[in-house]
Amino acid sequence: GFPLALGVLRGGGGGQLNGARGATEVVRYLSEYVLPLANRGMERSSGALGKAAAKRLLALHADAMVLHRAMGKLQMAGAGVTVGKIAELLAHWRWASKQQTLARRAMVLGAGLLLGGVAIFGYVLWGLEAIYGKTPVARWGDFAVDAIWLGPAIMLLGAGMGIMGLMRRYPSVELPHNRQPLSVEERTYLETAEVRRSLQSVLRG
Repeated sequence: GFPLALGVLRGGGGGQLNGARGATEVVRYLSEYVLPLANRGMERSSGALGKAAAKRLLALHADAMVLHRAMGKLQMAGAGVTVGKIAELLAHWRWASKQQTLARRAMVLGAGLLLGGVAIFGYVLWGLEAIYGKTPVARWGDFAVDAIWLGPAIMLLGAGMGIMGLMRRYPSVELPHNRQPLSVEERTYLETAEVRRSLQSVLRG
């Protein structure tokens, strides 16, 4: 066990980590250097190297899929603190992704309500001849309301939902090392049940 750890710490594995040009190389480093140390009961060394590997992944702008894979390997290596940090970041990205999804849905629904309200208003004005002085009434059981207000009320609701969606469309997202915003593929992956369960397992443990 000790010769292996000494070789890694003196530059065998460290040099490979520092020279990694892609995130997948860092994940391979975790498998080839960090996990063997943990398997030999050298959790302190594997934890330190795992932390360095996680920093390298962030510097290389690793995507959410790679970070999630790395988190699993770091769990096996016993790097609990580093695993927790990655889980917190992925959970934050997952929250931001869900906010963007909800915002898009709110804007689509708001636009639909706005157009529907315009159509109803036009129908009441010309179809029910409110523009010529008539007073059409909409009834729901014993409740009656002047139909002329239905369209504007629905338009107002649609506008409100659209504004709410616009305000929530770009939540504040932590992006280490000025990496690019989350891609559609990343957002889709983060919203899967598998990712949700694994993050909850780490953060609640």
